[in-house]
Amino acid sequence: IASNPGRNGRGVELALQAQERGAAVVALTSLRHSAGCASRHPSGKLLKDVAELVIDNCGEAGDAATPLGESGIAMGATSTIAGAYLAERLAMLVAQKYLDDGQDPPVLCSSNLDGSDEKNRELFFQYYQMGL
Repeated sequence: IASNPGRNGRGVELALQAQERGAAVVALTSLRHSAGCASRHPSGKLLKDVAELVIDNCGEAGDAATPLGESGIAMGATSTIAGAYLAERLAMLVAQKYLDDGQDPPVLCSSNLDGSDEKNRELFFQYYQMGL
C-alpha cells in the first residue's frame, strides 16, 4: 500500500482488512513525512504502524521537492516516481527468486509482442482457476 504520509484512514483500513484475510502488508511511505503527521484512522495508527514491512520512499513532507521562489509553495512530487521504481524493482526481485528456484515467474508479457496474448490468457486462466 503506497501513501506518502500514511495517515489517511482508508490506507490504514485497507492494511488491517488485508491482514484479517491473511495477507502480509508492505507499506511504501515516507518516514520523514509520517513522523510529523497525526493519523486520520480511528485507531490512531499510521500505515507504517500496521504494515509488516515498511519501505521508506525518502519523500519530503508534502511530497514536493522543488520550492517555487519565496512563495512558500513547492511542487514536484517524488512519491509517484519512487513508488513506481520500487514496485517494479520488488517485482523483478520476486521474479528472480522464481528463476533461482528453477521456475518460470508468472509475469504478464507486453501485448505488443507476438504470442503474448496467448501466454497472458494462460496466466489469467491459471490464477482465476485458483480463486485469486
